[in-house]
Amino acid sequence: MIIYRVDERLIHGQVTYSWVSTYQLEAIYIVDDKLRNNEFEKSSVENLGSMSMGGKKVEVFSIEEASKILGNVEEIKGNVLVLFRNPIAVLQTLEKGGSKPDAINVANVGMAPGRKLISKSEGSTVYVTDEELATLKELNGMGVKLYQQVLATSKKKDIKL
Repeated sequence: MIIYRVDERLIHGQVTYSWVSTYQLEAIYIVDDKLRNNEFEKSSVENLGSMSMGGKKVEVFSIEEASKILGNVEEIKGNVLVLFRNPIAVLQTLEKGGSKPDAINVANVGMAPGRKLISKSEGSTVYVTDEELATLKELNGMGVKLYQQVLATSKKKDIKL
């Protein structure tokens, strides 16, 4: 099983506890060009994330790298959580050859100038720019279901655009 999740915080306590334990994740893949290109931050996230997951794999990929890996999902072993900072990175990954998921958990994107609220649920909000909203609509138009679920044990809330 591969779970796609948009969460601008990327990896944090909720991910390493709730999602890893509920879905018995083998790995977490973080797709973020900025993080991938900063070797110190990349190594820190991979090492600390792996330690907090009991030695499981945490890897940071560029969009280009992730599109190749996610384009061959049959080669991915075990359950994997794929984290993106924003929906634009998801679409870019798909456009470069990544396999289209059935659904994307748009879990947490915080308030910032130029963003408007499109969904709110148990302790989680999704604020988006016009470009991010257009991207979500494009993903939805491709047949990708969008939902919000902050914890693996939380109820899923469909995101209506």
